[in-house]
Amino acid sequence: MRKLGTILVVILFVLCSFVSAVDFMGANFADDSVTIYENNQRYDIGVGDGPNKIDIKEGLAYVSNTRDNTISVINLRDKQIVKTIKVGKGPIGIEVGDRFAYVVNSGSNSVSVIDLSSFVVTSTINIEDTPIDAVLRSDGTLLYVTNLGSSSISVINTQDNSVIDTIKDARLIQSPSAIRITPNNDFIYVLNTKNNLLAKIDANKYNVRTSYVDLPNVNLNNDLIVGNKYALVSSNENGNGKVIIVDLNDNNVISSLDFDKEIYGIDFVGNKFIVSTEDDEIESYVIGKETSEKYKVGSEPRGVKIITDGQASLGNSNSTFKSKLFWTILILLIAGLIFWRRRQKDLEEDYVAIPENKNKKVIPERNEVKKESKKEVKKNVVNKAVKKNIPIKKDIKIEKKVEPKKAEIIKSEKKKEEPKKEVKVENKVVPKETNKVQNKQEPNKQEKKPIKDEEPEIDYKYDNKIDEDFY
Repeated sequence: MRKLGTILVVILFVLCSFVSAVDFMGANFADDSVTIYENNQRYDIGVGDGPNKIDIKEGLAYVSNTRDNTISVINLRDKQIVKTIKVGKGPIGIEVGDRFAYVVNSGSNSVSVIDLSSFVVTSTINIEDTPIDAVLRSDGTLLYVTNLGSSSISVINTQDNSVIDTIKDARLIQSPSAIRITPNNDFIYVLNTKNNLLAKIDANKYNVRTSYVDLPNVNLNNDLIVGNKYALVSSNENGNGKVIIVDLNDNNVISSLDFDKEIYGIDFVGNKFIVSTEDDEIESYVIGKETSEKYKVGSEPRGVKIITDGQASLGNSNSTFKSKLFWTILILLIAGLIFWRRRQKDLEEDYVAIPENKNKKVIPERNEVKKESKKEVKKNVVNKAVKKNIPIKKDIKIEKKVEPKKAEIIKSEKKKEEPKKEVKVENKVVPKETNKVQNKQEPNKQEKKPIKDEEPEIDYKYDNKIDEDFY
């Protein structure tokens, strides 16, 4: 039992460490590489010049290289570059859908559309000044792009790659950068670098202003993640960074986490989030805890993504593959322990039931129980007889038994035929029987009166019952 408990503790410890370790990747802008941490093991992969933003789809990572105008496609399993794709000038934001990837080219004011099956640019969409970031609706029908230079948001129909609308608001949208959409496609959240606002816009009525949240200073390198209930924003002011947690229901800042350095990219899944810092590190946090785990990466990390089962979290997932695996194994271990313990109890009960003396037989014990039961029956019969003042002796002899039913039938027939003679027969027969009983009971000196006067009241039926009980 102790050995099994020790083994279980070790397994649980390993599983906890397996789950607590976050797999992620970060783009290192200054040294043209990406760093991947998988099961606490570091992998560095060289990419294009100035890697900036990352998106992941079906085990492939797409990295925008802002300085050399390319997209690097990395296989996350073998950590190798699969393809390098040439796009427009100054690519920053990238959004990967089911069939196409959309790259925002800040230098050429366009969006490059890449076919994921062939890794070829199939279309280029011209939009307004200095596009920075983009986000797709969950159904992939519309693409929203922020234009930093023109303070607007372009709405693109992905069916024909045409711009169908442009959202502008002089007060609400000022130099927008990061953009995200809620999982239900109802609202768009935009991070504005000029007025330091997190703007909330109706995704279906583009020109309708709803509400906003005041933030500390935000810049082009800061990031935004939107989940089901909360949003996380990275911001910098006077050389210090801050992660701000916003409640999306009432649009209020509910908490913040301060840093003594500037921070940039951010991502979160479940209750964990990661953030890249100017110290060339990516820090991992659990919401509600002040402690963190720090991972060394390349120089000037920008965009980051949490990797989950070959994919990445978009801030909308409540559980990961690892957590599901952990709980599945844990439940199986507990079930196995319960089954094993019950089996041990059954074996212990069987062991206790075995007599200590191996030569001891069980059959005689059963016979003794039977004998004791007969004694008890005799005692009960004697007690009944004593209560009714009927003398009983072991040597008493009684004639053959007559079944109660037959005796009743015979007596009833006699009563019908000869009612008078029946009384006389009883007077004649009964005294003779009682005389025999008296002669046998004479040695008892304590009885002063003769038994003749008491014996006539004894009935044959009762004698038969006593016989039956004894034998």
